[in-house]
Amino acid sequence: MTSLAEPQQHASPSTLEINTLQDSQTKPKESIIDAYKAGQRVFGENYIQELLDKSLDPELQRECPDISWHFIGNIQSKNVSKLLKVSHLSVIHTIGSLKIAEKIQNACLSRSLSFDVLVQVNTSGEEAKGGVRPGEETSGLVGYILNECHNLRFVGLMTIGAYDSSLEAGVDNPDFIELRKSRVSVASTFNLTENDLRLSMGMSSDLENAICLGSTDVRVGRQIFGAREYAKKD
Repeated sequence: MTSLAEPQQHASPSTLEINTLQDSQTKPKESIIDAYKAGQRVFGENYIQELLDKSLDPELQRECPDISWHFIGNIQSKNVSKLLKVSHLSVIHTIGSLKIAEKIQNACLSRSLSFDVLVQVNTSGEEAKGGVRPGEETSGLVGYILNECHNLRFVGLMTIGAYDSSLEAGVDNPDFIELRKSRVSVASTFNLTENDLRLSMGMSSDLENAICLGSTDVRVGRQIFGAREYAKKD
């Protein structure tokens, strides 16, 4: 593996800008408004109910008219209709199965909605992590979205790296390398331009390595908001 001191040997330059998603999970609306006024526009949320509540909050809507919400958490079939009610929802990062892709497509079709989506790839092999496995499962889901889900715009791949790998200093995260390989494979299989596909990977603890390896979407929270304050689930 290469050293973090050699970014020039990492990913080829992308044609896409790097999005810094402020992970606002568990954070009060006042903190989001402050970040928005400081220039931040893109925010990520993990829980559907919390995201819905924030997106429909009158004060947030008034103070943050150009906010862009990205959903970065687990999606259950029963909550798809709730997710699609989110105001200013721009991107769904966690399409991790054919079932969820079909459910969201059908719901979007009936509501005349469309969204940018990323396929979640389980690069670490951890059972607790969602997503499809690299290889045939990834290609199968991408192909299904491209060919059957006309209300979903496939824009890239997403992964959550293993915690231990993210803490290993001086080496590249193998899960990020695997996602980059998956992008190469997907681009080749479907005749897409590799550097036009987003790579959503990297958090506060490993964002520098993620960017070196080609990430276009990194999720940060602690540097902006501090530690999470409570847990809320659907």
